[in-house]
Amino acid sequence: MEKSKVAVVACPDYEPARVKESLQKGLEAIGGLESLVGKEENILLKPNLVRSAKRERAVVTDPEVMDA
Repeated sequence: MEKSKVAVVACPDYEPARVKESLQKGLEAIGGLESLVGKEENILLKPNLVRSAKRERAVVTDPEVMDA
């Protein structure tokens, strides 16, 4: 069985450029997106959309993360 790949990267705020940079660093740390998904494969990103809440509550995936 193949082990899961996990990366934890700090992101100080939701400024779009910083979110994108942090996501890129995390993907690089686990071998790049290409190591997970083939060029002809489709993937689905399922954000956490439990309920409406302010960013500070951190109960949903921030739209900046999905955009990045």
